[in-house]
Amino acid sequence: MHLRPKIALTILPIILLQIIVLLIPSFILYQQYFGDKIKGQINESIMLVQNALDAQLTSVTANSAIFSQSVILNRYLLTEDESIRFNVMHKVLVKEFSSFINAHPEYIEISLIMPDGYEEVSLMRNGAANVTDEEQDTDYFKNIVKSESDVEINTLINPDTGKWTLISARKIYQRNTIEQSATTPKKIKGYLIIKTDFSFIASLLKNNSLLTNGFAIIHDAMGIPVLTTTEKMLQFNHQLKIFNESEFDYKPQLSTWSIDNESYIVGQKKVMDNLFFSIGWSKSELNPLLKNMLYTSIQNSLLLIICSALILFWILNKQLVIPILRLSIAAKKMGSDGIWILESKSNDELNDLAATIKKMGLSLIEQKQKVHDIAYLDSLTQLPNRRQFTDVLAHQYNDTNAERPEIALLFIDLDGFKDVNDKNGHGVGDSLLISVASRLNNVLRAEDKIDHIESISNSLQHHVARLGGDEFTIILKGIKDRNAAEHVARRILNAFSSPFTIAESDFLIGSSIGIAMASECGENAAELLKNADTAMYEAKAMGKNTYRFYNPKTSHKPTIKEKTSQSNLV
Repeated sequence: MHLRPKIALTILPIILLQIIVLLIPSFILYQQYFGDKIKGQINESIMLVQNALDAQLTSVTANSAIFSQSVILNRYLLTEDESIRFNVMHKVLVKEFSSFINAHPEYIEISLIMPDGYEEVSLMRNGAANVTDEEQDTDYFKNIVKSESDVEINTLINPDTGKWTLISARKIYQRNTIEQSATTPKKIKGYLIIKTDFSFIASLLKNNSLLTNGFAIIHDAMGIPVLTTTEKMLQFNHQLKIFNESEFDYKPQLSTWSIDNESYIVGQKKVMDNLFFSIGWSKSELNPLLKNMLYTSIQNSLLLIICSALILFWILNKQLVIPILRLSIAAKKMGSDGIWILESKSNDELNDLAATIKKMGLSLIEQKQKVHDIAYLDSLTQLPNRRQFTDVLAHQYNDTNAERPEIALLFIDLDGFKDVNDKNGHGVGDSLLISVASRLNNVLRAEDKIDHIESISNSLQHHVARLGGDEFTIILKGIKDRNAAEHVARRILNAFSSPFTIAESDFLIGSSIGIAMASECGENAAELLKNADTAMYEAKAMGKNTYRFYNPKTSHKPTIKEKTSQSNLV
């Protein structure tokens, strides 16, 4: 027997059974059906709130991480002189806070709290008044101080507004300004506080179709409402406390409540520490639905079932199975190769699903690239940063097993940059650093930029990076003797012989270059970097704007006092 007759003979008894089930116990089945649908909608409403809250937590965590790296914020914390901080930097940081809070309308306050608990800088939306600057006794400050994590998010009553608020607190670390190296220990210099109201959840509750005669409440462990759609909260407190004191996990729980002689299907879930969500639907809305659906279904069920049975076996394969299989293959291809191979001309839910999966895949690829850029690129010059430089340098050693790599490391420190920066301001200084980075790239081949460690090839490209401040490095590959490294150093000095034009003004700066050959003085990456740094200071000691090779017999590592003295002469 062929497959089609088998399908038809299989569907026929199912049709007869469905007719019997629908005609005899239809009312009970519909009641259970609608009950399950309501429970499903309750669970969906709970998950919508949970997802909105999770998205908000993820967003505020990511934004606080980005903003904590703000150049202005870090300069403010590096400024030891309190009079300069309050009279000069304070206004600049408030302006930075203002631009950040304007870009994120869900944030109601951004503030900077010092390690002693004093709120030194604060900006509230709409110019609201700050009740107190002393935050050391607040719960959220105590939590972030004793936390082992760099960021803590709490739900508390905002002491400034008296309203419930999501409060994100992030630790801000900085290294010693004299010795900025990977081994210098970080210290907590302050805490970045971002406060958010619950308006992003209020809109979800307002548009929820379940709440015509029902209720939705976000509350704490004691049943105290944080956000509610009903004015009958006092009648719910007993049930809320029973739920919170019982054993449960983070999965939604369903139960039945009786309030004012009316029965409710209630869903509850713990959405985060000390925060719960409860939503209830009145069963009184179920009876009219059951009656209408029962009459309609009896009239149409027979015709619909017969028709659906005739075309079921046809549409299952053509409209559902094959498209889902193609979608699965396309999703796997997107995950493995980052390309989308499915082009659907249909206009249905599967096409929408395919578009959503495609959009999600492209978004993940884009986010991965953004995260890579944040982690591995210098935000000012767009050159590779210290972290990526360290990875690439270490890779050169790991790639050669026990042998030393054929590389030379150029450590470049700008001569005269501090004077330009101090006299003309940080804006001109930043523009000058960008121009320096461009000129260094032009000295090398245009394609010589450090890639992420996963994409490093065996090509003999040279790599330029910014370590921080006015310090740059260049890794020269395939260097067997000093001649090639010396040639590049001369090209750099020659490139710096022309003035830099910034804001219609010319600035002439030099560069002191320390060169360390891996074959001569680089047992490992750390030693090579240290020796190149030492050679750079020798170049400065020789009059600056020159280069020096590291010589194990004659070179010595400069002391902190020598470094400071030479830096003051830059």
